[in-house]
Amino acid sequence: MKVRITHMKAPWPSGASVGQVVAFEGGEIAGWARGKCVPVGDDEEVNHTVAASREVVMTLSVDSAEVQEAFHGLRQEDLRRIEEAKAAFEAERQSLLAENASLRDLLAARDQLVADLQAKLAAGPTGGGDGTQQAGAERAALEAEAKALGVEFAPQIGDKALADRIAKKKAETK
Repeated sequence: MKVRITHMKAPWPSGASVGQVVAFEGGEIAGWARGKCVPVGDDEEVNHTVAASREVVMTLSVDSAEVQEAFHGLRQEDLRRIEEAKAAFEAERQSLLAENASLRDLLAARDQLVADLQAKLAAGPTGGGDGTQQAGAERAALEAEAKALGVEFAPQIGDKALADRIAKKKAETK
């Protein structure tokens, strides 16, 4: 089959240009040349020749059992990794829950100490003093309790901060 080149955007033979005639051996135009040339009569002079295209046939043989076995192996590995991740997650979750419970205990103990101190303050001085005696006695009681529990503190620490440290130490020793 003979064709005249109309567009160069194709793998034409070396030296071919628009307007030249190319003969395709085998009588069929190659797929890459379609739309880039027009058929001409047999009486046209040939400038270039293109060899007949050879089709390449590839056959891929896959052993189904082998593929299934490989897939099963990959799936088992993925399932193992998922189980490991679940176990690690659950361990971390349990650790955080335990830490949360401990913090809640500390808060409850601190709240109880604060409530006790507020109740004592609301009750006012007892035993006929001016209130500073009672406050001094309450401070002495807090310091004695802290020393008994082994809580370290500076002499200028406030009553609330000391009560918080005592509550924390009590929660730790439960």
